[in-house]
Amino acid sequence: MNILIFGPPGSGKGTQSQKVSSYFDLKHISFGEVLRGHVEKKTDIGIKVQNIINKGGLVGEHLMHEILLNQMENFVLEKKRQRGIIFDGFPRNIDQSKLLDEVLNQYKKKLHGVFHLSISFECAIERIKNRSKVEDRKDDQDLEKVKNRINVYKNETKPVLDFYNNSSVPVFEINGERSLEDIFDDIKQKIDGF
Repeated sequence: MNILIFGPPGSGKGTQSQKVSSYFDLKHISFGEVLRGHVEKKTDIGIKVQNIINKGGLVGEHLMHEILLNQMENFVLEKKRQRGIIFDGFPRNIDQSKLLDEVLNQYKKKLHGVFHLSISFECAIERIKNRSKVEDRKDDQDLEKVKNRINVYKNETKPVLDFYNNSSVPVFEINGERSLEDIFDDIKQKIDGF
């Protein structure tokens, strides 16, 4: 079972992905965490990513392809193979959606569902402001960069929903402005119906 948790910055993708991953024994691939890890280690990828993050932009296709292939390879090689994968923070545009399909196909896998955590952009900004204090995330501390990330989401990432709505992959709309437990229960119920 391979699923995608999708939504604007601050919608709770990471939190819900961790809960679903633990409950259903799925590998959680958080592209944000992978990218932040490269930045912290100051790898070549990390230096490129830091420049992009500083401007509030999205990482390009070539780099995301490299990271996706690396993550899939790690999943296949792991001794304790989990039941599937949760993709969190990827794909972020239609080209990346096509890329994900190609890579899954290459590994004889497919996407079983897309869970869209729907929240207002005002709510997203408030959550990100709060997260910047609680988690001390540098990429969340500049309000202008946060607003730019939300604009990038509106213009480049939100169309991914149309891509999946026009595909054979089921898309589940989840009200992301409820309690963590209510959101999790909703997702869990839908996965149990697979």
